[in-house]
Amino acid sequence: MRKLDRAKQVLARLEELRAALERLVDDKGLDHPDVLALSQQIDEALNEYNRLTARRKRSRRSPQGPDREEVKP
Repeated sequence: MRKLDRAKQVLARLEELRAALERLVDDKGLDHPDVLALSQQIDEALNEYNRLTARRKRSRRSPQGPDREEVKP
């Protein structure tokens, strides 16, 4: 499976998890163990998404970096 396809799958899963987290917080409150567990699942999915998209983002940056101006002698 291509990285882009996998990234799209992970992004869709993140949206599902976020909606589930909102419902769970409404039902059980912020300090419930189930809320923490679901939040950790979201963290893991975010980490995977970032790994899948990091190289693509880096390749778009200029050699000088995103916030640096070119220095002329």
